[in-house]
Amino acid sequence: MKGNLPSFMLWMLIVLVLLGVFTFFQSPHSNLTGTEIPYSQFINEVDQRKVSGVNITGNEIRGEYAGGQSFFTYAPYDPSLVDRLQRNGVSITARPESGLHWLLSLLISWLPFVVLIGTWLFLARRMQRNKDV
Repeated sequence: MKGNLPSFMLWMLIVLVLLGVFTFFQSPHSNLTGTEIPYSQFINEVDQRKVSGVNITGNEIRGEYAGGQSFFTYAPYDPSLVDRLQRNGVSITARPESGLHWLLSLLISWLPFVVLIGTWLFLARRMQRNKDV
């Protein structure tokens, strides 16, 4: 058993690191600053000219009020959004959603399954080794 302890500790460390990474990336707001507001509130504040600028990436909108506070929201498909922002004097920056985001969300969705299969294989091999001895 003493010979297997370092191997077991290594696998436990790997599982803990993977769980930590999974938890970090599972939080969708971890990299967003400011207050989350509903999309309807965002539209009302644009119409009231309270919004000074926005950065649109995919369906995520990060923005800043005229007073300097920041906010973020998520937009449904709204073809009239850019026209509305321009009519109300909002500075617009747009970026495409990165391919890394797609890859990362795929990795996150499959990571728990892969960890479970890996743990099961590891334990099955250990049980087989113990059975042969």
